[in-house]
Amino acid sequence: MSRNSEKETGSMVEKREVDRRVQRTRQVLSSALFALIVEKGYEAVTVQDITDHANVGRATFYLHYHDKEALLAESLKKQINALVEFIKPNSDLPSTYKTLSIRAFEHVAQHHALYHALLGEDGPPIIATRMRGYLADLIQKYVIAALVAKGRVTVDPELLAVHSAGSLLALIIWWLDHKLVQSAEEMGQLFWGLMTSGIERCSENG
Repeated sequence: MSRNSEKETGSMVEKREVDRRVQRTRQVLSSALFALIVEKGYEAVTVQDITDHANVGRATFYLHYHDKEALLAESLKKQINALVEFIKPNSDLPSTYKTLSIRAFEHVAQHHALYHALLGEDGPPIIATRMRGYLADLIQKYVIAALVAKGRVTVDPELLAVHSAGSLLALIIWWLDHKLVQSAEEMGQLFWGLMTSGIERCSENG
């Protein structure tokens, strides 16, 4: 191997190590933020709280994020990505949309303390707004696109995705406020029933 090739290989290994360290640090900071939100509410959390909980320096925090809002935005996106991975079809999960709706509520149930802290009365409005946007993208990609392909949607798919995301988020918040009184299966069936009946009526009127 030439010296140039050795240098390139060494640089690639070093870059991967740096990337892994960055990912680990960001994961630690994200976990600290969510733990503190559950403990004391988002508004009460400071950057100092986060760095103390994560056992990293403030300088390290600001190498990665401008402020706690930037950390929150990235952390929320990761949480929604985890939701997507949890509910999307795979070889072990029947790819029925009713089942996927149920899986969404199952994920909320598994992380109910965090979701309640994020979406409860003490949570800042920006959290619900961001989650609604992420959910709309998810619904449009995995649900509405397939319905459009089957000719079952006669309204603007983006509008339908936004409406469905708002409905799903409202049901999730209600469910959390009522201490998960219904099962995830019952809530998933309710959401899908409301969604499909609305789509059918729009299609009939269209």
